[in-house]
Amino acid sequence: MGRRVAGLRQVVAVALLFGSSGLDGPAAAAEPPEFVEAERLAKQALQAFDEGRFADAAALYRKAIALWDDPKYHYALGRALSKTEALSDAIEAFQRCVDHPKLKTWGPEGAALRRKARDEIDALQDKIAAARPPDLAPWGIGLLAAGAAAGITGGILMGVATDAHDEFKDRTGAVDPVTGQPRWDGTPQEARELKDKNLATWNAAIGVWAAGLAFVATGAVLLAVEAARDEPGTGSVHVTLCVGPGGALAGLRGGL
Repeated sequence: MGRRVAGLRQVVAVALLFGSSGLDGPAAAAEPPEFVEAERLAKQALQAFDEGRFADAAALYRKAIALWDDPKYHYALGRALSKTEALSDAIEAFQRCVDHPKLKTWGPEGAALRRKARDEIDALQDKIAAARPPDLAPWGIGLLAAGAAAGITGGILMGVATDAHDEFKDRTGAVDPVTGQPRWDGTPQEARELKDKNLATWNAAIGVWAAGLAFVATGAVLLAVEAARDEPGTGSVHVTLCVGPGGALAGLRGGL
């Protein structure tokens, strides 16, 4: 009996000395040196974040991740990057946190961190969508259509002006020997009205064609800008305009 009591006292003493894990206490307390260094870097990163040095914080978190891949570091990296307006990189960091396999072994803590990372992703995606300029393609297509319509309208007006001119020529007879001007078979008032109609219609046709050309040029530029925005870094965007009496057409070649 005395030996059993003495042995029990020794077990209790060891447990009190090394913690609740008993004889495994010293081994559990020894952390890998990579983890220790990563934690040190993470503490420096947190201090930099609190001081507003977000780029420094992001760099330190990346060093910590290189030493010890921990979902908490990815989440913290995402927060630091979001403060530097590197929103796409921040979303990638948060997504790596969400997809990290360690979270499955963390129980409620892992589920909570995953939810927080997903909330951060949603907020950043909303921010990116709100900051994106409006889609220029519908405006460009609309202006091209308006330019084509203006070209057709100008052609119709030019046809009316040509008819008025032909009517004036048909109703003009031989040259008057006294005045040296072609004879007119109608009244002077009719002659003035026909000439005014001819001039006004010509001017209208030219004005409509000029407006159509402006519509086409503006629409082509908008489409070029949208194409360059959708494919950044692919090169210049070439715009070709073709304008003729029958209307206006625009061609666009992007990323060449």
